[in-house]
Amino acid sequence: MILLVFGFLEGIFIYTLYDLYTSEGYTTAFAITGTIFSFITILLWYFNQIKYEVSPEYVYYKAGFVSGKIKTSSITKIIKNKTLWVGFKPANARNGIIITYNKYDEIYFSPESNDLFIEEVLKHNPTLVIQETK
Repeated sequence: MILLVFGFLEGIFIYTLYDLYTSEGYTTAFAITGTIFSFITILLWYFNQIKYEVSPEYVYYKAGFVSGKIKTSSITKIIKNKTLWVGFKPANARNGIIITYNKYDEIYFSPESNDLFIEEVLKHNPTLVIQETK
């Protein structure tokens, strides 16, 4: 996937250089190319900077420019091996975990190992419910 994205970016870059060389000054192609390049760069940064950390008080998450924390004691249920299709997803993989916290809030994580992540959360909140899907 990364090779495909960088191949696409290289094609856009070469086209932009050609367009700048053959035209005089600023063109629409240059503006569109710059916008696309910026958008793809932000997406790559977002998906390559995903981190989760479990502490006694909070579960911290960081995905690019988005970060936050969930109080460990407010987690009521974890649904394992399921994908959240709609909602907040600081994740980049399927078959992760859905964390239900507070009364109606839920968030989707995709840690390297669902089992290890759940085990760490259970150390600090043994009362939460673990639901496993196929």
